[in-house]
Amino acid sequence: MKINLKQNIFFVYKNEISKKQLEICCDEIWFHMEIRNLIDGIPAAYNDQLNCIGFEELINNNSSDFNHFDFYISSENKLSDVITNLKKLFFDERIFF
Repeated sequence: MKINLKQNIFFVYKNEISKKQLEICCDEIWFHMEIRNLIDGIPAAYNDQLNCIGFEELINNNSSDFNHFDFYISSENKLSDVITNLKKLFFDERIFF
């Protein structure tokens, strides 16, 4: 199997206790994150809307003042800013994870 990624960073974290897999794909101009529930130890399919969400859905469920632009890389918002916002979101959502 050959995987062609245009991004420089691809990170996968699997947590058997919370039954979730976190996937982050990014570089200096692009960021995306998916959270997939583990079903019998296997990540849910990307098109399984009940068991797979992107960072936008996690933000929408969060009571903090995040918006999706906090996780988009732009001339004002660098990758390091996105990572800082992501750490804050993870801390806010630590029970989810």
